[in-house]
Amino acid sequence: MLLLLQYVSPLGLFTSLLGAVFWALPATLLIGRLLGLLLLASARPGEPPRMSAPLRLATRAPGWLVATAVLLAALTWQLRFLPILAMTALLGFALQERGRRPVLATILPLACAAALTVVFGPVAVRAWHTDPMLECRLTAVLLLLPPLVTPVLAGPVAAAFAGRVVRYLSATLMVLLPVFVAAVFIRVPVLPTIAVQVLGPEPATVHGSVLDIDEQGMVLLDVQGRVRFISNDEVGARTLCPDSSHVVTTNLALDVWPVEYTALEQLLPRALTSDPC
Repeated sequence: MLLLLQYVSPLGLFTSLLGAVFWALPATLLIGRLLGLLLLASARPGEPPRMSAPLRLATRAPGWLVATAVLLAALTWQLRFLPILAMTALLGFALQERGRRPVLATILPLACAAALTVVFGPVAVRAWHTDPMLECRLTAVLLLLPPLVTPVLAGPVAAAFAGRVVRYLSATLMVLLPVFVAAVFIRVPVLPTIAVQVLGPEPATVHGSVLDIDEQGMVLLDVQGRVRFISNDEVGARTLCPDSSHVVTTNLALDVWPVEYTALEQLLPRALTSDPC
């Protein structure tokens, strides 16, 4: 850990944290706006709700900002979180349009929920039945639960309970969102990974993260978490391994799109994995 703290680039850590924050910003904006719209739609006629942060987002957030947040989330969220994004956007639209176009506000969430169920339903069923590991079960819930609850949540709640619902959901968001940001941040690798051929009586290939390289040798943190000091006389061939920032824990995919990949990761060209890596 001391070696990591000594050699990890502060700029790399800041970049990783910035990426995690960009992942969380659309979630904060969209969910906060949704709670504010729910508060507005549930208020009694002639009794405006008490001003709060969600209500300010619902009344003051411009349309272009909401559209930008949806687009950013669609590009940077993993595929298994996209049903939640679609549910959040649709519920916000339904609550906003309920007073002006109630028929559209009712039909559109139902139609989109049916479409999401058709698209993600087979993947969710396969995730639930093929592997009992917790990651697969959670993926199945993330894919199938949002389309099922969208029609139920598309309308206002009783005015007497609206304030409590928004308050409790806001508190839950404030507690869970930093946990998700920290989970994304701590899983991002900040050191390059290489494969080194170590010469000697028994040649071997060592995989690890580079801690330091100088004129005497290199310091590696191998995949077992051990620190290895390799002199330059023992170093044969070495190659930089492709970026392993995303370690897939499940083999689930929608067609050719793994559920743990974002749209950006899916659209960008993949690096070819060399044999030593």
